[in-house]
Amino acid sequence: MRWPESAFPGALVLLVKCICFSTADQVESLSLSERALIQDAGSQQFVSVEVRDKSSSDISSTSFSSEEGCSKKFICYFTSWATYRPGGWSYTVETMDATLCTHYVYAFAVLDNSTYRAVPADPNLDIQKNYFKKFCSKVKAAGAIPMLGVGGWTNSGGQAWEELLKDSKKQDQFIISIIQMFKKYGFMGVELDYEYPGCPQGNCMDPKSRERFRGMVKRMYTAFGNTTWIISIAIPADSQRINYSYDLVGLQQYADWFSVMGYEYFSVNSGVTYLHAPLVPQPNASNRLNVEYTIQYLLNAGVYPQAVVLGMPLYGKGYTLTNPNHHTVNCPAVGPSQPGTVTQSNGTMAFFEICMNRKGGWKMETRYQGKYYGRWIYNNNQWVGYDGIPELRKKVRLIQNENLGGGMIWALDLDDFRGKCGRGKSPLTNFLSAQLLGGSSENCID
Repeated sequence: MRWPESAFPGALVLLVKCICFSTADQVESLSLSERALIQDAGSQQFVSVEVRDKSSSDISSTSFSSEEGCSKKFICYFTSWATYRPGGWSYTVETMDATLCTHYVYAFAVLDNSTYRAVPADPNLDIQKNYFKKFCSKVKAAGAIPMLGVGGWTNSGGQAWEELLKDSKKQDQFIISIIQMFKKYGFMGVELDYEYPGCPQGNCMDPKSRERFRGMVKRMYTAFGNTTWIISIAIPADSQRINYSYDLVGLQQYADWFSVMGYEYFSVNSGVTYLHAPLVPQPNASNRLNVEYTIQYLLNAGVYPQAVVLGMPLYGKGYTLTNPNHHTVNCPAVGPSQPGTVTQSNGTMAFFEICMNRKGGWKMETRYQGKYYGRWIYNNNQWVGYDGIPELRKKVRLIQNENLGGGMIWALDLDDFRGKCGRGKSPLTNFLSAQLLGGSSENCID
């Protein structure tokens, strides 16, 4: 039986349930939302569970509703660890502009490998410094929807997620913990980012996880019941990996959309320079490793266009050239590029680092030859490919032409959010917001 908790005073609900469900077997018969209530009460953290109709005002009243002329979703990732960046590039909840996107995803909560619950990745920041609540409050105040990202690349290693998928009781604990965080902090949805079912961090080992993952998402959908809580799933760009790990047609019965990570098609250890988020095929590369192919693969597989959200990177991937005189696409490379001065990750450079390097004298090249389209910067033996506004404009056109659900960015903190490059604050995010949600953008970056 599913109870509308709002019909009873909180203490009475708890009393009735403790009386009526005195044994473990009887508690097992409760819905996960009801069990989340009892678990929190036992830890002195009472969380009521409302049952709301999907048409409730929580989502339909936001400033981004379709009735007000918005045709696309724009999902923006907030990465909490960017708070710790040096040199004036710390990105905090206070820094975040909550008016640009329809949905904001907090990265990350993670799967605990002993309790199989979703827990804060950084308890000091997320809980002690109140980031979870501050994030949700700020996003809601702007009329957008706060979501919780669970997983991420680092958390996807090992066997914990695979063990979770094999055990329904572990899944119950996982789902209960997410419901509790929704109610305690104010999140209105979850983006599941296990990379990847049956293939943790790309090490494929168990094709049965494809169906198990669908079963867990169905279980979560059932537990969420008649609420407005969102379930979205981050999926990779490579069609072969998608096919191994995800039953797309089965999942779309329970998920609101798929966030396609349309980037990092190529490794910086490949020995050859490639644009990591190409719209179309690149010279001497597989025809499947590009955004156009991925989108057509998803649509041909039977995924509803509105369930496809195209992810776009606000960062570049780079290489150290074998010969500095050979600095186009498909040139030999000895390994990843040197790290950005702020982000400090080999082979990766935030857009704000790219544009500042351009100001510092790095050269830029572009290619507009038929459908072959892209840009990069280089300096001596360092080479970084990335998307500027022309590339993003092409991808927005693809979203519109294919009637996709919208766009997603990784991540807000990688844009030029300080406006140091002379194009205003967060020029890429502002451009995409204007294109996807209406209005206009005066920013133009060559």
